[in-house]
Amino acid sequence: MGSRAMEYQIEIEEHEPQRYVTLEIECSPDEFEIEIEGALTEVWTLLDVVGAPPAGPPLCLVPQIKGVEDEVPPASPWRLRVGFPVEEELEAEAPVFFGELPGGRIATTVHEGKLDSLSTAYLALQIYFQAHDLQPNGMPWEVYLTDPVWEPDPEKWRTIVRWAVQ
Repeated sequence: MGSRAMEYQIEIEEHEPQRYVTLEIECSPDEFEIEIEGALTEVWTLLDVVGAPPAGPPLCLVPQIKGVEDEVPPASPWRLRVGFPVEEELEAEAPVFFGELPGGRIATTVHEGKLDSLSTAYLALQIYFQAHDLQPNGMPWEVYLTDPVWEPDPEKWRTIVRWAVQ
């Protein structure tokens, strides 16, 4: 992304509810990338042990953001839920969570570039909600389309940011 301003295209898509398994983490913005990598490895290992493969790319839920007035990025430390979508219902105990992403109308945009500038996508969604007189339904989440192992250039990373609409 660099110094050029990013334009976000926001679409309202219809989605089915999606089950997920996540690990709750708390980290500072500086620790985010290393903490998320560790959490994803831990959840992947748990899924491997129970024989439940991920049903899609990794994701991160952001419980500190629920409304269009909430601070973006949220105050540090960040409290996040990091993991994978799954097909089947699984039992989990804190700090591991089994849950379901909402179905229905989902505001969606794609962020291209470093993760440290991802908050601009959230701001774009908040502005979109306000401009279209929409209310979010719960917390937003990120879907990581790019694996940094296979694409080391962070300027080429792609992350979907989604937020259910009431």
